[in-house]
Amino acid sequence: MLRGVNEKFCVMIAAGGTGGHVFPGVAIAEELRSASPGARIMFAGTERGLEAKILPREGWPLLLMNSSSIKDRKGFARFAAWARLPFSIARALLILVAERPHILVSIGGYAAGPLSIAAWMMRIPVLLVEPNAVPGMTNLKLGRFARRVCVAFDEAARRFAPGKALITGVPVRKKVLEARKEKPAGEGRTSIFLFGGSQGALTLNRAMIDSLPQLAGLGEKLRVIHQTGSNDDTEAIAQAYASAKVDAKVFAFTEKIWECYADSDVVIGRSGANTVGEVAALGIPSILVPYPYAADDHQRANAEWLVASGGAAMIPDAQCNGERLARELKAIVTDKVRMKTMASCAAKAGRPDAAKRIAEECLRLTGRGKGV
Repeated sequence: MLRGVNEKFCVMIAAGGTGGHVFPGVAIAEELRSASPGARIMFAGTERGLEAKILPREGWPLLLMNSSSIKDRKGFARFAAWARLPFSIARALLILVAERPHILVSIGGYAAGPLSIAAWMMRIPVLLVEPNAVPGMTNLKLGRFARRVCVAFDEAARRFAPGKALITGVPVRKKVLEARKEKPAGEGRTSIFLFGGSQGALTLNRAMIDSLPQLAGLGEKLRVIHQTGSNDDTEAIAQAYASAKVDAKVFAFTEKIWECYADSDVVIGRSGANTVGEVAALGIPSILVPYPYAADDHQRANAEWLVASGGAAMIPDAQCNGERLARELKAIVTDKVRMKTMASCAAKAGRPDAAKRIAEECLRLTGRGKGV
């Protein structure tokens, strides 16, 4: 579908399911709005994903469509998913005809596949975003329909057709990027931020609590910010810190993760693309514990990238216990030179301009800018 460059610029972003898709989409949308203030920007997803909760509340228009995953389905469920695909593509075609976007930014989620295929059929440029070191099966297949694939890691770039991938980094929201300010003069304590996503990570929670007796000598020098997730006993964890006489702020979940980053000297977390991209862009040393059941073990690959840069340490999930976590923490917080070096290495590896680069590429692909 050919469009005139004088028409109001319209961008559709297919991003849904998890924060790993939605938040990079928001970061790109923010930069597109800055680069083209008059642009019409909308998201597309499903009502059961995180997008249905987050995007309307933040003021981003969201178009809903019915679609389902084919990956990991077996037997009749897999057959049914394939049978529904033509109907999902037909619905995607209707949405694209109605909204007439100049470009589709496809990041992930159930709606991304049908919309990418439909956009290709209508000659609407598709820009694919792959934030993980190991591309998912869906994005690998959709790569053939994309004009450009924006990736965060060299390893991912090699999985797509030569010349199609552009290494941009992980798109990070402006609120997160702006959170890293000069830390106020404190009492010489090191602030640790531990989180495992909205549902938390039981492995991290247990390891941290079990590490407290071995961190007893550092208790007065530490301050912990602990997001437990909704699936654990927040009150019991808070009581464990109190018993160990460690100053800790414990809560189930916060949407304002940037406030936690702003007060963090060291981060302990999983190694999804968002977490790795954020701690690198902010220059925060980290201890990463990859989720062992992530598709294609992509969290390990993400973590290994930051470890290789010198900005992080990694603990395999099976080895993440109180003793190991205490050892890694002590090695960092008791060595200020190492902590400073890790922060510098993380910052050098980070790409805080990733969302801007992707927005510029959107403009270039639609004849509205030189791009990158």
